[in-house]
Amino acid sequence: MTYSLTPSLLSSWQYYLDAGEEWEESAESDFIRTLKREKMEPTPAMQDGINFENRVEALCEGKPVTFLEGEDYERCVREVADWVRGGTWQVNTSKIIAVDGVSFLFHGRMDILKGPWIYDLKFSKSFDIGKYRDSPQTIGYLACEPGPVGIRYLVCDGSRVFVDEYRREDVGSVDSLVAEFWQWVAALPRFGDLYRKFWAIVEE
Repeated sequence: MTYSLTPSLLSSWQYYLDAGEEWEESAESDFIRTLKREKMEPTPAMQDGINFENRVEALCEGKPVTFLEGEDYERCVREVADWVRGGTWQVNTSKIIAVDGVSFLFHGRMDILKGPWIYDLKFSKSFDIGKYRDSPQTIGYLACEPGPVGIRYLVCDGSRVFVDEYRREDVGSVDSLVAEFWQWVAALPRFGDLYRKFWAIVEE
């Protein structure tokens, strides 16, 4: 049996594990909905990120873009567009990972692949260098793509752009991350049963 596994699922799991007592209930609810593959409406923060990425992509394609957020925001969009212009957008990537005799298809979609770097665009009101070092995107995408030397996160807070860069030799192992997830979820039937039900890949 092979199971599907995405950065979004692993991120939801990590968020649940790291949630404090105040947020534990909502984090668990979100994790269960992710396990059930329920469609969720974007939060305002997620929509901000989508809007930012769409504007950068439009600029890269030479399309007209309207800015209502102010000069600082526009400058950020143009700066990020300069970084990624000429790259390939929305690149699918995947890798088969075996843990304890079980196969997992880790797969995702990279924002931009350009030259020796993977680029991921973020819009966040708060940011610290190193924030994405242990992200499933960082670890997983570099494992799936042997060519790039690393991944760069271009993070906008609305007025500035931060560059958070990780080279592949500095990040963890996706195999270890997947093994940790599988051992955890398999030990808890209320989560493991949902994962097996909704994430199994049915071979035709």
